[in-house]
Amino acid sequence: MLRRNTENAFQNLILLYLFLLEVNHKKRHSVWLQGTVSNKLNDKDIKGIVVNLRDVTEKINANRKLEKFN
Repeated sequence: MLRRNTENAFQNLILLYLFLLEVNHKKRHSVWLQGTVSNKLNDKDIKGIVVNLRDVTEKINANRKLEKFN
């Protein structure tokens, strides 16, 4: 039931979802990930949900250091 409801929701989804996420690395430090989720269920070649992530930890840390000076 949950899977069917989720599939129905995703099939009607057209928007691109952007997010920023802090996760714990297995070596016990934080990593910041920026990502997008896009619906490609209606694309005949993909037929799925596409998630792209990139590590933005250095950018977040640099911004925090700048904020301390301002």
